[in-house]
Amino acid sequence: MTDSAVEIGGLRIKAHNLGDGTFQLAFAERGAPNFATGQGTATAAAGTIVAARASRRALLVVNGGAVDMYLGGAALTAANGLLLTGTEGAAVSFPVTGAVHCITASGSAVYSYAEIYD
Repeated sequence: MTDSAVEIGGLRIKAHNLGDGTFQLAFAERGAPNFATGQGTATAAAGTIVAARASRRALLVVNGGAVDMYLGGAALTAANGLLLTGTEGAAVSFPVTGAVHCITASGSAVYSYAEIYD
């Protein structure tokens, strides 16, 4: 009766052989060992919030003011981005490993971000 385990993207799955042809599974999520934060300003010219990071597990972006900002990839415009409303404290979180960019339709929006990664 041997046990085996595998880890996939921070989720550890352990299989315990009960010896009668059945297995008991146990799941445990492992926290990310690294945490980084930063701040910046989005303007009508697209800029980068965070560069690509293959080991990133999640990114949180918080709008710090009253100007709408938009998030997206390299081809970001105010017309095709994900809206992060101009409400102080409005936030969005998602698992992304690619670079994330920001832009406003006009004016500037101060933002902060936090990312967790391996």
